[in-house]
Formats: sequence, C-alpha cells, structure tokens
Amino acid sequence: MQCEILLRAFVTVLGLLAGATPVGAAEAEPHETVLLRFHGGADGYFPSSTLVGDAEGNLYGTSSVGGGTHCKFYAEHGCGLVFELSPPQGGKATWTETILYRFVGGNDGAFPGTPLLRGPDGTLYGVTCAGGGAGVCESAQIGCGTVFALSPPATAGAAWSEHILYGFTGAADGGVPTGLIAGAAPGTFVGTAETGGAACGCGVVFSLAPPANQGAPWTQKVLYAFAGIPRHSKIGDGGTPLGVIYDGTGNLVGATVYGGQYQGGEGGGEFGTVFRLSPPAAGATGWSETVLYRFDIAEQNPVSSLAIDTRGEIFGTTYLMAYQVIAGTVARIATFSEGTPSGYYPYGGITPDSSGDLYGTTLGSGSGGDGLVFRLRRPASQSAPWHEQVLHGFSGTPDGSAPAGPVALIGGRLFGTTLRGGNAGCRIDGGVGCGTVFSLKVPAP
Repeated sequence: MQCEILLRAFVTVLGLLAGATPVGAAEAEPHETVLLRFHGGADGYFPSSTLVGDAEGNLYGTSSVGGGTHCKFYAEHGCGLVFELSPPQGGKATWTETILYRFVGGNDGAFPGTPLLRGPDGTLYGVTCAGGGAGVCESAQIGCGTVFALSPPATAGAAWSEHILYGFTGAADGGVPTGLIAGAAPGTFVGTAETGGAACGCGVVFSLAPPANQGAPWTQKVLYAFAGIPRHSKIGDGGTPLGVIYDGTGNLVGATVYGGQYQGGEGGGEFGTVFRLSPPAAGATGWSETVLYRFDIAEQNPVSSLAIDTRGEIFGTTYLMAYQVIAGTVARIATFSEGTPSGYYPYGGITPDSSGDLYGTTLGSGSGGDGLVFRLRRPASQSAPWHEQVLHGFSGTPDGSAPAGPVALIGGRLFGTTLRGGNAGCRIDGGVGCGTVFSLKVPAP
C-alpha cells in the first residue's frame, strides 16, 4: 500500500469508525479465528497487506508501521517490518510470530504494505513506499521507495538478510512503488509506482531485471509513463497506478486512481481508469497503452489492483462497487454503501477461487460497523446478478477492525489482516487495538 494512499486509508478508517454505528446485531461466527493480535511495539501495527504461505503452513506478511526501531519519518514507533507466523506445534494452541526484518527508514526502505512475493528458495520480495535514500517525493520525504529481497539464513535461527534491488528517485524512473509481480522472464519483476515518470509525475509501470554479473546493479526500465489529464482537456490516460497483472495473452492490465476523465465542474474530480499495456510490436521500442474504461463520478475511484481468475476474467473494486472487466468495458457486480450490512469501501480488492466465486473485505460498516469479509457468488448465467454473502462482520475487540488488505485463499480457509482492533491494550491509536491476523473457514456453497 503506497504511502499517500496508506495515510489516506488510515484517515478514512478513523473517519469511518469514529462515526460508525452498528446496523444490526452481530451474529456469532465460530469459524473466524484470530491468529495474532499486534501490540504496537516491536511486533508492529497497522498490518495492511495480504499473506503468503509456504508448504509447511507458515504465513509471511508485513506491518506497514511499527517494529520498535527509530523511524526517520512519520512513525516514531518504527518504519514497518516483515514477519513470519508459524502454526501451533507441540500441543500449543497459539501461532508464533517471528520478526524477520525491521525497517529503519534509511537506504533499507520504510513502510512496506503491498503483498510479498515468495521465491522457490524461500526469498521474499516486496516494495516499500518510502526510504531507499534517493529522491524526495511529496508523500515520502526520506526517499522514494525501494524494491527489496529478504533472504532466509543458511542456519536456522540466524538473521535474514535484506538486499535492495532498486531505489527509486522520483524522477523519470518513478517514485513510491505501489505493487510488484513476477515478470514474464524468470527472475524478473514488473511493478508500478504512483509518482514520477513524466512532466505531470503521474506514475509509471516498470520492469526490473537481474544483473548478468553478481554484484552489478539490477536494471530498471520504464515500460510506460502516465500523462494524466492534459491541460485544457477533460480526458487522459490515467494517473497513480495501483499495480498490474498479466491478462493471459502477454498484455498487462491495471487500474489507476486518478486521470481518465474530469467530471463535476469547478471543484470536481477525476475518477481513474482501467488500462491495458501491450508489448512492443516487431520493430517498435515502447509498450502501448489502451484505456479500456474511464470511471465516472457515480462509480468513484478504483482502490485496488485488479485480479484475474482461472477463466481469465478480470475484477476490481472502487470506493463504491466491485466490477468485472468485460470486452473492454466495466460491469458493476456489487454495490457497497456506508452504514449498511453489505459493507463500505472494499479497499482490499478481489480474490477469486477455482469455482468462480470472489472474496473480499470492506474497511467499514457491516453488522458491527468495523468492516466485513464477503463472498460474491457467481450467477448461473451472465445476465443474472451476483449475490453477496457476508462471511464475517468484525466487532473491533477481540477480532479486529477495518480489514484493508486482500484475503489469501489457502487450503479452504481465508487469511487476512485488519488495520485496527484486536488488542485493546494497544494505546498507539486510542486504545482500540493495533490490528490482527485472522483466519476464516470458507463455508460450503
């Protein structure tokens, strides 16, 4: 989760929950389990991303801030961390948190918040939205972010090793990275950055390739720089990208928070896009962008990266809805409203399963006003509506509040994090709790 949007999400959460009132009695849901409650100190707080698992059942994730180290910007309690959560063993009932790395906000980066990638050798890859020691970005005064690798030790119990693959400058190369995926070629990566790249500083899509010789720098290349909405125009190519995915044919598709089209007259706004990037044709040098859809004022801005299911269908979310990308346009498949049982602000995006159903979370509302986990049931025919099923409504303490990251579907269970709630003893944020890691059994259809 990028710095600017991360901070905006925190403000949004505070606003949602400060005025939240339950919309109905919370139901007992014994299939939800809290695996970890953050205390706000050395163990971190405000976890905002999803979790990635390994073959032994361990989970890996990040806390956006915290860690107990002195942070050079914004968070006196630490610049965030990477943790491992191990399942109960030896008859114990609790999961065990192990801190793999604490960021200090220097060249090593600060504020991780997007999903990690796990390599076949156990190395974890990710981005920080600040730090790195290069550049001064508007939302990150201690550097414009990094791509990092965290390597496991050769000896069990020894420290993990962090390596910076690339530090952004906020200039033509972009700044404040917002997502990372594996590239088409082995060992490469593709990602997005929310600023830099062009005169308007509207963000980039980039690639990152390893060096031919050990010890040499990685090669970063801008595949596309967004231009936003040009002056004296009301439409453009987008700005502030939220990540990209491959569409199955070699193209990259993604969503932008801003750009697209301007609506609302004086004091109005711009509401983002869904775009496609196509690789260079024979003899050409640059990737080409096609704007598939420009959102309008009634749909509001995208808030999540896109997701693709096993059928090749693509989904995403805005502040107010979940949508499907169909034949170069967008179809609304669910609506979310503040103060309703269906939830509000589906910030975490969409996670598809193998049967075609979709899972996600909302930051606010639901039965207790603290957000929820939902499932969207696929209709029998394309013309029929999708059906939303609330799987769990959060209540703050003890189960968490404001789930912000995507949920991970592992072995018939959903795993996720909440920004707040869980441990009432955490005093960093008014005593409401510093966040949780939770697990939720997926009910039968």
